[in-house]
Parts: sequence; C-alpha cells; structure tokens
Amino acid sequence: MMKLTNNEIDSLAEDAVNVAVKHIQDKLGIKAGDFAGIFFSYDDYVFKVFKEYIRGEMFDQEMMKNE
Repeated sequence: MMKLTNNEIDSLAEDAVNVAVKHIQDKLGIKAGDFAGIFFSYDDYVFKVFKEYIRGEMFDQEMMKNE
C-alpha cells in the first residue's frame, strides 16, 4: 500500500477533481473551463470530499493488510 503525505493527498484530490470536471465538460461539449474555475473557486467542499475519500481508502488498505 502506498502511504501519501498531506501534500500528495492534496495533489491527488485536485487531480481527481480536474479529471471529473474535464469528463463532464467533454460530455457536455464545453470548450472552455471558465465556469468550472469560477464555480470551484468559491468553495473547496469537493476537494475536501476527495481528500477524505483518499484517506479512507488508505485506512481501509491498512486495515486489510492487518487482517
């Protein structure tokens, strides 16, 4: 199992949000990310959720390893 630093978790969460947003934009035919930039600049809730998920996955893997 990979152990990540807080900075690595932050970076991974940001990457995950960017991939998700890009996928939505591609499916909707959006050519510019202006709205997404504005939308996600007001609140970091989505980033927090992804970071919590990443930490949860790491915890789960650690627990599975100890069984």
